[in-house]
Amino acid sequence: MITYEGITEVNKGLPKVDIKGKKYSIVAARIQGFRKLIPDGMIKTEIVSIDDSRVVMTATIADGDGKVLATGTAFEEKGSSYINKTSYVENCETSAVGRALAMLGIGSEENLCSADELVNAINGQNSGKKEKPQENGYPPVADMVKACEAYYKGENLNRLFEFYKVKAISELNYGQLCVAWAQSMKGRQK
Repeated sequence: MITYEGITEVNKGLPKVDIKGKKYSIVAARIQGFRKLIPDGMIKTEIVSIDDSRVVMTATIADGDGKVLATGTAFEEKGSSYINKTSYVENCETSAVGRALAMLGIGSEENLCSADELVNAINGQNSGKKEKPQENGYPPVADMVKACEAYYKGENLNRLFEFYKVKAISELNYGQLCVAWAQSMKGRQK
């Protein structure tokens, strides 16, 4: 059984990277911590949306019985960083896993993002690229909210709220909203 004390003990042993005076855990260390804490646990990743230039992925962390403990979502754009020129899908998977483990509490005692995510964010800022939501391939937030409200009804809406632990679509953060919107587009195509 996973406990706060167990997570705290694992976190004490995780190596940290110093970036601008703060300590961050890399995703590989978070995975090792998870394996130590829950040896029979599961990390499952899923591509939510993908095309030639961008990908959205989710990662689910479960215990040995399959009980979901945490989830994480990530978005990457091809060519937005050096690594994303050739490996944007792989990088997105790593980010989703790192965020899910952080949501569980592994490697997030000081910061939620991983060292990898922070370096990518800093590199993006340094490139001077200011990305607006409308320019990343997704519609404006208000349009995504409207589309989700039109699509998610009844049990689907309840599952969405339960999954993200919210009570309204407007409470979703931007990454969650992108995932919900992409899922709704996928559902409409069926």
